[in-house]
Amino acid sequence: MTTNGIGCPLCKGRMSLGRTDVTFRRGRSVVVVESIPALVCENCGEASIDTAASKAAYEIAEREIARGAALEFCTYAA
Repeated sequence: MTTNGIGCPLCKGRMSLGRTDVTFRRGRSVVVVESIPALVCENCGEASIDTAASKAAYEIAEREIARGAALEFCTYAA
């Protein structure tokens, strides 16, 4: 599925619904939140995450950092 009218901010390619991973780092903690819903450029792979998904991913990372994770991989779940 593609989105009409939304072009990639980098290459102006077509964006379509997909998933991406985001890495959060604080001090010696690294948390990778995988499979976040996003618009992904079909040409260059640049991803754009909406505010709600970004907030949820940040909260997942904060929880893992607070519990003292050094390196953690988490799957996004809406």
